[in-house]
Parts: sequence; structure tokens; C-alpha cells
Amino acid sequence: MIGRCRTWLSEEAPANRLGMVRLLVGVYAVVFVAVRSLHWLDVARLPERRFDPVG
Repeated sequence: MIGRCRTWLSEEAPANRLGMVRLLVGVYAVVFVAVRSLHWLDVARLPERRFDPVG
């Protein structure tokens, strides 16, 4: 089992596969930022008194 995993991981991957992985990671990052940006903007709009130190 470990030998098969080691062989599979050490095989050379075609450039198309690497390109697809990069594309999928980029799309995931863009969607993540797009979804979270509204929350980040809400936090940025909080009044300054909300950021007073505690203690």
C-alpha cells in the first residue's frame, strides 16, 4: 500500500494536470474572497469604540 502511494506520488504529472490544479486553486481563492468580502467590509465599518482594548 505504501509502495503504491509512493509510486503514484513520484510519477511525473503532465503539464495539463498542473494547469488544471492551478486553475481550480485560483477559482477557489476568488470565490472565497468574493464570499467573505461582505463580512470583511462589515467588520471594517464598525465604529472605533468597538476596537477599544479590553482590560
